[in-house]
Amino acid sequence: MIGIRQILLLLAALAGLWGNWLVSEIFRDEAQRNWKVAANQSAQWLSGTLLGWMEESYAPLSGVAAVVENSFNVTETEFLNAYEGMESRATAFFLDAMALYRPVEKSDPKTWKIEYASDFVGVFIDGLSGHPDQATRDILELATVRKGEYIIGEPVVDTETKSMVSPVALATYDRSGEGIVVGLVNFDALIKGLFDLHVPEGLALEIGGRFPKQGGLHPTLTFRGKPEAHKSLFSVTTRTVSAGADLSIVWHFDNRYLGGPSESLADFILYGGIAGVLAISLIVGLLLQQHQVISRRVARATEDLIREQQVSTMAMENMDQGISMFDENFVLVASNDKFFEMMNFPTDMDRSVLTLESLFRNVAQRGLYGPGDVDELVASRMKLAYRNELENFELSVPDGPTLEIRSTPLPSGGMVRTYSDITERKKTEDALAQEKETLDLTLENIDQGITMYDADLTIVLANGQVAEMQNVPKSLLLPGARLEDGFRYNAQQGEYGPGDVEEQVEKRMELARKFEAHHFERIKPDGTVIEVRGKPVPGGGIVTTYRDVTTKKRAEEQISKLSGAVEQSSAAMVITDPDGNIEYINPAFTVLSGYEAEDVIGKPFRVLEPGILDAEVLEDLWQTIKSGRVWQGELENKRKNGELYWENILLSALRNETGEITNFVGIKENITERKEAEDELKKARFEAEAGAQAKAEFLASRSHEIRTPMNGIVGMTDLLAHTSLDEEQRTMLNTVRDSGNALLTIINDILDFSKIEAGKLNVENVPFSVVDVVEGAAATMSPNASQKGVRIITHVDPDIPVSVLGDPVRIRQIVFNLTGNAVKFSEEGDVVVRAEAVTDASGEPRLRISVIDKGIGISEEGQSKLFGAFSQAESSTTRRFGGTGLGLAIVKNLTEIMGGEIRVESAIGSGSTFSVELPMAATEVQRTNEEEVNLSSLRVLAVTNNKPVEEAINSYLSHWQADVSFVVDEASAESYMADLIQQNKTVDVIILDFDLNTERQKAAAEQLATAGITFVLLSSGQRRSARIEGPDCVTLDGNPLRQAQLVTAVAVAAGRASPLVKPDVDDGTGEDAIALSIDDALANGTLILLAEDNLTNQQVIGRQLTKLGYTCEIEDDGKLALDAWRNRDYALLLTDCHMPNMDGFELTASIRADEEDREDRAPIIAVTANALEGEAERCIGAGMDDYLSKPLAMADLKAMLRKWMPEGKSPIAQSDVKATPQQSGVNNNIPAEEGPAESTSETGSKAVEPKFLRDTFGDDDELIKEILMDFVDPARDTVVEIDDAFEGRDAVALGAAAHKLKSSSRSVGAEHLADLCADLEKAGKAGEWSDIEDSYPQLASLLLAVTNEIEAF
Repeated sequence: MIGIRQILLLLAALAGLWGNWLVSEIFRDEAQRNWKVAANQSAQWLSGTLLGWMEESYAPLSGVAAVVENSFNVTETEFLNAYEGMESRATAFFLDAMALYRPVEKSDPKTWKIEYASDFVGVFIDGLSGHPDQATRDILELATVRKGEYIIGEPVVDTETKSMVSPVALATYDRSGEGIVVGLVNFDALIKGLFDLHVPEGLALEIGGRFPKQGGLHPTLTFRGKPEAHKSLFSVTTRTVSAGADLSIVWHFDNRYLGGPSESLADFILYGGIAGVLAISLIVGLLLQQHQVISRRVARATEDLIREQQVSTMAMENMDQGISMFDENFVLVASNDKFFEMMNFPTDMDRSVLTLESLFRNVAQRGLYGPGDVDELVASRMKLAYRNELENFELSVPDGPTLEIRSTPLPSGGMVRTYSDITERKKTEDALAQEKETLDLTLENIDQGITMYDADLTIVLANGQVAEMQNVPKSLLLPGARLEDGFRYNAQQGEYGPGDVEEQVEKRMELARKFEAHHFERIKPDGTVIEVRGKPVPGGGIVTTYRDVTTKKRAEEQISKLSGAVEQSSAAMVITDPDGNIEYINPAFTVLSGYEAEDVIGKPFRVLEPGILDAEVLEDLWQTIKSGRVWQGELENKRKNGELYWENILLSALRNETGEITNFVGIKENITERKEAEDELKKARFEAEAGAQAKAEFLASRSHEIRTPMNGIVGMTDLLAHTSLDEEQRTMLNTVRDSGNALLTIINDILDFSKIEAGKLNVENVPFSVVDVVEGAAATMSPNASQKGVRIITHVDPDIPVSVLGDPVRIRQIVFNLTGNAVKFSEEGDVVVRAEAVTDASGEPRLRISVIDKGIGISEEGQSKLFGAFSQAESSTTRRFGGTGLGLAIVKNLTEIMGGEIRVESAIGSGSTFSVELPMAATEVQRTNEEEVNLSSLRVLAVTNNKPVEEAINSYLSHWQADVSFVVDEASAESYMADLIQQNKTVDVIILDFDLNTERQKAAAEQLATAGITFVLLSSGQRRSARIEGPDCVTLDGNPLRQAQLVTAVAVAAGRASPLVKPDVDDGTGEDAIALSIDDALANGTLILLAEDNLTNQQVIGRQLTKLGYTCEIEDDGKLALDAWRNRDYALLLTDCHMPNMDGFELTASIRADEEDREDRAPIIAVTANALEGEAERCIGAGMDDYLSKPLAMADLKAMLRKWMPEGKSPIAQSDVKATPQQSGVNNNIPAEEGPAESTSETGSKAVEPKFLRDTFGDDDELIKEILMDFVDPARDTVVEIDDAFEGRDAVALGAAAHKLKSSSRSVGAEHLADLCADLEKAGKAGEWSDIEDSYPQLASLLLAVTNEIEAF
C-alpha cells in the first residue's frame, strides 16, 4: 500500500508537479500576453504620433512655397521672413534648415543651385559651390516630376552636428520660373522629442525604410533612432508611407517596460511542485496564498496598462493638433478632444459608435462641403477614403478656424488623420501677399524707375517707369534679363555716342561688376536728362534708381539765366525780407540810386525813402504789399547824392508753398526822360486836341447850318415835284434835287469819316434781315442806274438765316456805297449785288456781300491806293465821274470796325468785284412765310439770257422746292414746251425777262400762250409788289429783283397765293393825298404833333406833311409840346432835339414816364440837324423810336410815317376825296398850297438874301413875305435872351440862345446875322468871355438891318 501510496503520492506529486507546471505556464503566457497587448498599443500610438510630427515638420515647406508662388519674384528677405515665421508658429518643428533651389538656365543635363538658404549646414554645405550632393539632386529631380508632393531623401549623418538628417523637397513656381523648397528634417531631434515627451522607459526605436529616387525606391536603409543595451523581449513593427518613402518603425520592448512580464508566480508554482513532499494543506494553503499574489499582480498589471492608456490619452489630449484614428472598417478607434473641438463636433458624442462616414455626414449636413446633396457629398468622400491614400487638404469651418487635414494610411489598414489649425498661418500668408501687392503697386506708381540686379547682374525686379525713362523694350527688364543685354541695346541705339558697340558694353560691364555705389546724369539723344543712382546690396547685386530731372535741369538753367538777367538787367531790383529789411540789390540799383550794397543790405527799405513822398502814398504802398497785392506807381525820388529823379516802381510779395510771404521784390525803372517827354507830349496833345475839338465843332456847326437850308431845298423840291410842270421845268427840278442829294451824300461822308477818324463811330448788334438791307440799298440806287441804262441784279442766298445780328444801318451804307460806285463807273450792262453765307478757316459762319460790275476797271497801281481817304484810283476819275474819294475809305473802316475784311478784284476794262466778309450770328427768328407760299412740284420755265438773273431765279424758286428750267429765247421755249407735251407734261408758270423789255415780253407771252399757263413779266418799275394784269399775267418790277416778291408773284400766278395786291411803297412821288381837318384827323387817329422851334423848319415840315396827306399841330418848344400831348390823343410825335425850355430828350422822358401805367406806347421820331456826335444813338437811348436827319426827303418822311403810324391809318388820296380849303392846312397859320404865282425878283439886300425860301417856295412872294415876318418877332425875343444872358454873365444861356437865332437866321437868308450867332454860340459853350465881348456889340445893329430889310420886302 505504501508503495502504491508512494506511487500514488509520487503520481500525485508528479501530477501536482505537472499541474503546477501547467498552471505556471498558463500564468506566464497570460502575463506575457497582457504585457504585449499594452506594448502593441503603445507602439501603435507612438508610431502615429511620430508620423504626425514628421508631417507637421513638412508643413513649413508648404508655407514658404505659398510665399514663393504668390510673389512676382521672391526676395531673400521674403524667403527668410517666411521661414522664421513658420518656425516661430509651429508646435512641432524639427527642420534644421531650409533652402530654395533654382535650376541653372541652359544647363544640360539640368543642374541646380541654391538661390536662398536659411543656413548653410549639413547637406547644404555643397550648395556653396552651386551644386547639391547626389541625394539632394535625386529628390530635386523627383520633386520636379511629382509636383505638389513632399519628397523625402535618404537619411545621412550631418558632418557638423553628427545628427541623422534627411532632406524633404516640395516643388513650387513663381513668376520667375521653377523652384524647389528643400528642408532638413532632423531625425535625432524628432526622436529625442518623442522620447522626452511620450516614450516610457524600456523602449528602443529602430527606423528603416526605402526612400524615393528616380525610377523607384532606394534599397532598404535601417538606423537605430534610440538604441539601448537592454535585451529586447518584444518588438512591434508599424509600416507607413511618408513623403514618398516606405517607412518601417520597429519598437523594442525590454523587461523595464511595465516591469516586464510577470514570471515569478510561474516559477514559484514550478518550484513548489518539486517540493511536492509538502503537505496537501501546505500546498493548498500555499496555492491559495499564491493565488492571492497572482490576483494582486494581475490587478497591478491591469492598473499599469490602464495608467499607460491614460498617459497616452493625456498625451493626445494635450496636443495642439486634433487626431483621429480609424481601423480598416473606418470605425473611430482613437481621437482627442481637440479633434472634436476643431471640427465643431459635440464633445458628448458616443465615440464608440462613430464611423468616418457618420462624421462625413455631420460635416456635410452643416454645409462645410458647400451646396449639394448630402448623400452624394458623403459618397464622394468615402470613395476617396476607400482608396486609403496619403491625402492633404484644407477645410474652413464657418465661424471657426481654417484646418489643414492630413490623412495617413496605416499598414494594417485604417488611417490616422491629423488636424492642424492654420488660421494664423493663412492670415500671415494673406498679409504677406497683400504686402507684396502693396510693394509692387508702390514700385509701379512712384515717379522713379527702379531696377534690382543679383550678383550675376541679371534682373530681379524692375518697375514700369524704367522702360519709359530708358526707352528700352520691356523684354530687357523681365526677371532674369541680363544687364549686359540692356547695355548692348542702348549702345546700338546710339545712347553712348559713336564707337564700337561691344567695347562700350564691356566698359560698362567692368564698372557694374565692381558693385560700387554710383551717381551720374545721362543725357539722352532727345535731350532728356536721367539721374542714375546705384547702391550695392549685401551678398551681391545692386539696386539702381532712375529719375527724370529734365524739368529740374531746365529750371536750374532758367534760374541761372534769371539770376544772370537780374544781375545784368537795366532795371533796378531790390529784395527784402517780410519785415522790409533789404537782402539784395542788383548793380542797376546802384546805378539808379547811388547806394552800394554795403550801404543798404540788412537795413530797412525805408532808408531809401527821400523824405519828399506823401505819407499817405507810403502807407498805401506798405499796406498793399503786406496784404500780398501788387503795388505799382510812379514816384519822384532822391539819389544818395541828393539829385532828384523819377522812377516807376512795381512792388510785389513772394510766397512759399503754404502761401506765407517770404520776401518782397521791387523793380525800379528810371523814367525821368520819359516824364520829361510826357510833359512835352501833354502839351502837344493839348494843342492837338484843341485843334481836333475846333475841327469837330466846326464840322458839327457847318453840318447843322448846312442841313437846315438843305431841309428847305430837298423838302421843297419834293413838294414842287408834285405840282404841274412841263418837261423842261421837271428836268431842271430833277437837276436841283439830284444836286441836293449829292451834296447831302458829301456831307454824310465827311461826317462819317470824321466820326471814324475821331474813334466815335459806334456800331450796333441788333437783329436785322439781310434780304431787306441788301435789296433795300440796291433799290435806292436803281433809279440812278436806270437813267444810265444799267440794271441792278440782287441775289441774296435763301440759306442765309432770316434774322442775323449786326448793324443794319452800317451794312446798308456799305452796300449803298459799293453799289453806287459800281453804277457810277458802269456805262451799261449789269451790276450784281450778291449776299451769301460762307465760313472762314475756323468754320465760323460769315456773311459775304459782293458787288460786281462791268465798268472801267481798276489798275493794280490804282488798287493799292483805292481805300485811302480823299483819293481815287486815277486823277482823271474825279474829273470824269466826280466824288469825294471818301466812300471806299468809309466802307473799309466800317468793315474793319465790324470785325470784317474787304477785298477787290479788278482789271482795266474788265470791271471790278468788291467783296466784304463780316461775322454772322443767327437769331432765333424763323421764316414765317414758308407755310403760306408753297411752290413744291411747281414746274416753272424762265426765259432769260442773263446769267446772274438765271442764278437768282433758280436759287429762290429751288429753295421753295419749285422745278425750274431755263431757256434763252422764244424759240427755245417753244421747243422745250413741245418736248413736255410729248411726255404728257406741261409748264405751270413762265417767267419772261428779256432785259426788262416789256414789248418783247408781251409778244412772247402771246406766242407762248397755252391754256393753263400763267406768265410773270419782269418790268423796270420800282414798285415792290406784283400786279395782276389779266387772267394769265402777273407783272413784277425786276430792277432789282426781290426774293420774297418773286416767290409771291410765282405763287399768285400759279394760284397758290391770294391775288390781293398790297399797296406799293413808292419814292414819295405820285398822286397827292388830302390832309384832314384837325378834328377829323384826331377822330381818325392820324393827328401828328410837331415840336420844332425854328419857324422855317416848321413851314417846310408842315407843308411836307400836308403834301403827304397828314395833319399836324406845331408847338415851339418841348414844354408846350408836352402840355399839348397830354391834352390830345396824338398818333405820333415828330420832335427836334434842341429847343428852348424843354429839349426833345426831356420831352421824350416825360412822355415815357406818363406811359408807365399804360399798355400802349406812342411812337416818337427825332428830327434833328445834328449828325456828328452819335445823335441817332443818343435819341434811341433816350426812348425815341426812330431818327430822321434834316433836311427831310419826302420819301424818307413818307416811309417813316408808314412805319410808325398806327396800323390801318393812312392818308386819303386826292382822287378819293375832294379837298376843301379848310382840310388842307395845319393849325399854325401855314397857308394851303396855291398854284404857281408870277415870278418876282429877289431882293438885292445884303442883310437878308432869301434864296433858300425862293428855292423852296418858288416865286410866291406873299408866302415868302409871311415867312420872313414870322422871323422878326421871335428873333427880337431871342436877342433879348442874349442881352439878359450877357448882363448876367451866363455864357451857357447865351450860347443856347445864339444857337436858336443862328438856325432861323440861315433859314431866312440872314447869313451875316447867322455867322455872328455861330461865333457867339461857340464862345458861349467854351465860356470864352473875351470872344463874346468882341462879337456881342455887333448883334443889335445886324438884327436891325435884317428887320428893316424884311419890313421893306
